Amino acid sequence: HSGILFEYTENPLVAGISPTFGPVDGGTSVRLNGDNFIVGDTTCKFDDAVVTANYISSSVVDCITPAHISGRFGVEVSTNRMDYTSSLKQFVYQAAPTVRSLSPPNALQQGNTIINVLGANFENTNTLKCRFGSKIVSAMFISPGLLNCTAPPHQPGLVSVEVSNNGVDFTQDNQTLLYQPTVEVLQLLPNTGPSFGGTNVTVIGMNLLPGSTCKFGDLSSPFSSWISYFEIVCVSPTERERASERASQSQMGRAHV
Repeated sequence: HSGILFEYTENPLVAGISPTFGPVDGGTSVRLNGDNFIVGDTTCKFDDAVVTANYISSSVVDCITPAHISGRFGVEVSTNRMDYTSSLKQFVYQAAPTVRSLSPPNALQQGNTIINVLGANFENTNTLKCRFGSKIVSAMFISPGLLNCTAPPHQPGLVSVEVSNNGVDFTQDNQTLLYQPTVEVLQLLPNTGPSFGGTNVTVIGMNLLPGSTCKFGDLSSPFSSWISYFEIVCVSPTERERASERASQSQMGRAHV
């Protein structure tokens, strides 16, 4: 007898993996749930590529996907680097998403602005996400090249907007969104005008940005001129345009600006 021992262990089992898909560039952290994993000796195999597992517990390990061609491939586990499971679990490699532009390129700090995210390789999945800085929100799939994401509240300034198909791997395209301070209207000069419109109304306020426009009630001003961050001049629309919407009200009235 040599005195060298061979140890019999319980067969490892793989019950599930998450996420089940990721980019062909690799780098996706995949969590495998199962049983009988062993600290220090557990490895994962994606197709024929073997990677070391990060042992979490006897029932959980994390593995980072290696780069691979696109397609669907088996994922198995070994606790001795020789004998692998036959779980038939699969991981799908696909083209990585990219973000090319944002429209509009700005949003108010209180959020709720719908941002059109233009790019490529977006997937219609329930894990489709947008990340504004460090804040993650669900994305609405429109097409492989277009998403809608609602900007969350954020302090004024530039933030990067990235996309993930699987909720784990985000793009690194550094397209930025400019959060702007909330607009405040402090005074209107004059604050009255004739029903046929055409009054030059000076709007005094704060955080009035170049390109700002006015609405009188539901009607847009036919012309606006930005003077400074504290002043713009807007021409009042005709009150007659509101007649069909105001049939139950008097001829003259007030409109919020």
